[in-house]
Amino acid sequence: MQQHHLLADVPTAVVLNALDARETAASVAKETLENVGVSVADTTVPMRASVRRAFGTNPSVPAVYRELANEIKEAVS
Repeated sequence: MQQHHLLADVPTAVVLNALDARETAASVAKETLENVGVSVADTTVPMRASVRRAFGTNPSVPAVYRELANEIKEAVS
């Protein structure tokens, strides 16, 4: 039986987020995903107290999200 994946023809990548810079989880996760053929964005979103506190407010956009947006724009153009 042939499986049809909804995103088979759509470029996709995993964005690693809520990462603690003091832990090696990000590099391990990225390496593991790439080893099985999954594309992983270069930009990672760190875990920050300021992001958690911003929930439900209208904060300014942290630089990391601009970096991620630029990476996505570059990848699809």
